[in-house]
Amino acid sequence: MKGGKALDRDAREFLHALMAEQRRLAAKAAGFLAGYVLVATTSYVLLDVYVPESNAADAWVGVFDWALGYLVFLAVMHRGGLTAGGPRTGIGTYFVLDLLIAIPVFLGLLALFVPGLYLLMRWLPAYSRALMTHDGVVRAMGWSWERTAPWQRPLAMAMLLPLVPFAVFALAILADSLVYEHFGWTGYVVLSLVLNVASSLGSAGLTVYCVAAYKLVLDPDAVPGNGSDEGADHPFGTITPQA
Repeated sequence: MKGGKALDRDAREFLHALMAEQRRLAAKAAGFLAGYVLVATTSYVLLDVYVPESNAADAWVGVFDWALGYLVFLAVMHRGGLTAGGPRTGIGTYFVLDLLIAIPVFLGLLALFVPGLYLLMRWLPAYSRALMTHDGVVRAMGWSWERTAPWQRPLAMAMLLPLVPFAVFALAILADSLVYEHFGWTGYVVLSLVLNVASSLGSAGLTVYCVAAYKLVLDPDAVPGNGSDEGADHPFGTITPQA
């Protein structure tokens, strides 16, 4: 019922389409996503094992992980068929946008946690918008805020899935001292592996969600892979399935 606790029909259809789009993107870019998880996890585990106290090494691996995440973002956009005509901007715009989003999101997470997640949800489509237009970072963030406004509930529900690995990450951090006390060095290595696999999976999942959300809020009339028949009566209009 509209305005009630249950999602109305348009919101349900949007949620189903968003989940389907995430599955489609994950399948299209599976190799890139798996490669990112493998490389990022390996890098951080080696850092934890061999140079756990090195701030310099930690910084370099962090920069490497960020650049790798940018490449995976480009790969998901490209494999998802969302870069027609080529990107309009590059890594510099991505960096500035990432910084402008990260600061308020971080503060929101520190304050009450949920506000940080809410801001992230509202601004994630801005990454794709900034890449594919000459809007600039501020206008891309404004565009994302405006376009996500009607779909906040289904966007929030769909975002829960890529956040699950981060919940595992948080629980593993809480278990750090306990694991080391009872299982020693072996437990430390295994915990590092769990932490970094969870973190990498979460980052990969948010990248897929980010691009899928952009696709939906950009053009809700053309949602691929939702299982509808061509020409079916749909609240978003006529949908033509894609291969």
